[in-house]
Amino acid sequence: MLTLSPKHMQVFSEAALERFEEMMVAHLKKFFPDFCDAAGEEQLRETIHYGIERAAAYRITAACDVCKYIDLMVVLGCDFDTDKELPWAGGILKTRNTPGARMSVLVRTADKHLRHA
Repeated sequence: MLTLSPKHMQVFSEAALERFEEMMVAHLKKFFPDFCDAAGEEQLRETIHYGIERAAAYRITAACDVCKYIDLMVVLGCDFDTDKELPWAGGILKTRNTPGARMSVLVRTADKHLRHA
């Protein structure tokens, strides 16, 4: 059986984070080009890192769910989860549902909100 040391695990984690960051840069440039142009490369990467941290605060760690969380940050604002104008967002994120279920409800609710705004 293969056993990895904490040092090796850190290297794997860093490599996975770098791959995710690159995937998110490409994703955001494809779906939110105006935001990316306005932000610039450095700010775009900072936004991705901030989104990873904010999502993790809600135990959202699956790549597809973190991607959705960052998409919502771009559309609703970086701190949408604490925005007093969007109380439903923080409420959904604090429920006891699984992270995937919370993200599904959050995306559907955000879609309804944006359609009525």
